[in-house]
Amino acid sequence: MFTRLFKLIDLPEPENPGVGVELASAALLMEIVYADYNRDSEEIDTAKKALRASFSLPEHELEAVLNKAEELHAGSVSIHPFIEAINDEFDEASKYQLIVNLWRVAMADGELDKFEQHYIRKIAELLYVPHTEFIRAKLQVFDDMESGET
Repeated sequence: MFTRLFKLIDLPEPENPGVGVELASAALLMEIVYADYNRDSEEIDTAKKALRASFSLPEHELEAVLNKAEELHAGSVSIHPFIEAINDEFDEASKYQLIVNLWRVAMADGELDKFEQHYIRKIAELLYVPHTEFIRAKLQVFDDMESGET
């Protein structure tokens, strides 16, 4: 009996290398894609475009990160590991740009769902983005849409 107990104690700790900022960003973008319970191709394309611009990932890595983010979304119960990774690595300007990208994904299908807005607000709060910057990001995306920029 003691032998089995000692074997349990001697088990190596599971590897947990943490979540990289690319995957964390992709996972948060996927939260917005699925916030309205609809997987929209325009929102996926916008998320992909945002990741490409933010991280300059090669196409195959970009696809891998998005696929992993979708897997994590399907099996995840918490966004906190992603929030933690972003808070540890991003400065204020990078966090602001992420919030802008979240708004772009939410508006990619031409409709702002109340759940999308709620999740973006919650993410902004968890990233310690001031409310004024949250609103500024939203207005920037709305202005870009009106002027035809994306």
